Amino acid sequence: MTGNKSEGNDPGPSYVEDELSPEAAFELAAHETRIAVLQTLQAANGGPLSFGEIRERVGVDDPGQCHYHVDKLCDRFVRKTDRGYTLTPAGWQLMGALLSGSVTSSIPEEAVDAGGACSECGGGLSAYFRKSGVTIACTACKSVQTDPDIPPAMFEDWPLEDLPEVVGRHTRRMELDAAHGFCPNCRGRVSRGVVTPADEAAPDWFDGQETDAIVLTDCQRCGRWWHAVPSIAALAEPAVIALHHDHGIDLRERPWWTLDHLAVGDVALTSNPTRVRIPIALGDGWTVVFDDAFDFVETRQTER
Repeated sequence: MTGNKSEGNDPGPSYVEDELSPEAAFELAAHETRIAVLQTLQAANGGPLSFGEIRERVGVDDPGQCHYHVDKLCDRFVRKTDRGYTLTPAGWQLMGALLSGSVTSSIPEEAVDAGGACSECGGGLSAYFRKSGVTIACTACKSVQTDPDIPPAMFEDWPLEDLPEVVGRHTRRMELDAAHGFCPNCRGRVSRGVVTPADEAAPDWFDGQETDAIVLTDCQRCGRWWHAVPSIAALAEPAVIALHHDHGIDLRERPWWTLDHLAVGDVALTSNPTRVRIPIALGDGWTVVFDDAFDFVETRQTER
């Protein structure tokens, strides 16, 4: 589950000053000619393009009008260099948001077999596509396995039957971002930690679930948050990736709900110090250990 906090979000110290409000930034780009300029530079691999090349490709007859709109984009979304105009990192990000379909598209509502088995009853799973994301749920007991919001354009150029794998890669990428300390939404710094039902930070629905802990990731900048059970969050850890690779499993190609050796809610939690022990039934059996910040501690082979 993901969300955004409305209050209580303390971003901590900041070394970056906002030179432009979000409203002003959107106003700068809110014109069809300016969007066309950005699209032209993006299509040219970010530039550089001369002013004449931009005007010709955008199709603006009046040089003064074209200069006006290009100048409005300069410094924030476009950079003027000796060789011509190029996209800035902010320009690339804006075009990325448009190309991803996050703000312009929706996902056709369809369903497709997701493979794997339900963690609750062992039934089959289907991927149900909604306008802004995907729900992987059991066809028998209706238990939801995962329910991420996904940019629609992520599914372009993929066959329908491969879309559940794309969902798996997307959710795993979120955990990889979190493991490196970054929010996948705004690239802000995230805090990450192990939460139990008794903790103040625990969501209301957590009490009564069939696991003793979840991993909560919380962005200090935009307030986006999400949770994952430890066995799924652990799949972003290099040691766990290597363990699967040694047993012939490429986690890039296998969504977590197709991993029969992974007991999703099976977690052993100990205190003083806090340790989260996750069993992984590969080979003779392994246990992966994390601390209360969900930082990797060690991998142990299961005692026989």
